[in-house]
Amino acid sequence: MSTVAKLYLKDRSDLNIKKINLQLKELGYPSLVFDHILYGPFPSPSHLDHYAKWLSHDLEGLQVIKHFERPITRALLESFPWNEIGCFFLTLNGMSEKDIQECQILFNFSFNNPDLFDWSRSNSSRQLLEEYGFNFNSIN
Repeated sequence: MSTVAKLYLKDRSDLNIKKINLQLKELGYPSLVFDHILYGPFPSPSHLDHYAKWLSHDLEGLQVIKHFERPITRALLESFPWNEIGCFFLTLNGMSEKDIQECQILFNFSFNNPDLFDWSRSNSSRQLLEEYGFNFNSIN
């Protein structure tokens, strides 16, 4: 069974998610820009709208999850736990050292900016993350 870490933003508006994703990209968190849309760690409404459109109409997108009926909608994408708006979803089991280093950027940011996150919904405690190789000795 997999162990999952979830980290929820308090403000899950499109504008705030874009702002947080951009800050994380500037701190070195790996993010993609595709068709001028930033695909950061926190899914935003505009990101999922773009992805649904790409999956439904782009020749390359049509080859992804072929067994799903088209058109793909944002509502369908949101039904997958890793696509919840404003929630970072991470399976902790089997992470490589590189994965841990990349995600460390996000978790350091979250622990240094606790007011931005909904800790009552999040399960990303330092103790849980340290059990999977994260190191928080150098942050507040």
